[in-house]
Amino acid sequence: FPEKFKHSYLRPLYGDYRFAIHDVYRLYHGWYDSGNSTDLFPSRSGDVAKEFLKVANGGAFLERANKLVEEGNNQLALHMLDVIVKANDLKNPQVLLDALKLKSKIIKQKAKEELSFIAMNIYNTSVLQIKERIKELKKSLR
Repeated sequence: FPEKFKHSYLRPLYGDYRFAIHDVYRLYHGWYDSGNSTDLFPSRSGDVAKEFLKVANGGAFLERANKLVEEGNNQLALHMLDVIVKANDLKNPQVLLDALKLKSKIIKQKAKEELSFIAMNIYNTSVLQIKERIKELKKSLR
C-alpha cells in the first residue's frame, strides 16, 4: 500500500481503497475513462478476441500466459487467457479447456492473497463459474 493508506482502519477487509479510487475517477470521467478514442464506442470483447485469434492462434496466447505466470505476472496472464476464453473458439477445444484451467488456477491464487472480502468473493465466484464451464466443455467433447 502507499504509505498514506497503511493505517489499520484503512485495511481493505471489506471494501478496498482501489475500488474508491476507480469510482472517483469514473465519476469525473464517465465510462470513457481511458482517454483512448477506441474505447469511446468499443467493439464487443468477444469480437475483439476472435480477431486476435485470427492473427495468432489460441495456443500462442496460452503459451504467453504460461510464461507470464512463470514471471509472476498473473494479472497480465489473465488478460492473455481472456482472449481465448472470450473468443470461445471451439475449433480447438483443448486450448480453450487449458486456458480455463489456468485461469481458474490463477484466480484461486489471487483469492488466497486478497484481503478485501468483496474482491475475494468475486474471485471465488469466478472460480465456481469457470469450473462449471469446464464441466460443460468436457461434456460436449465426449
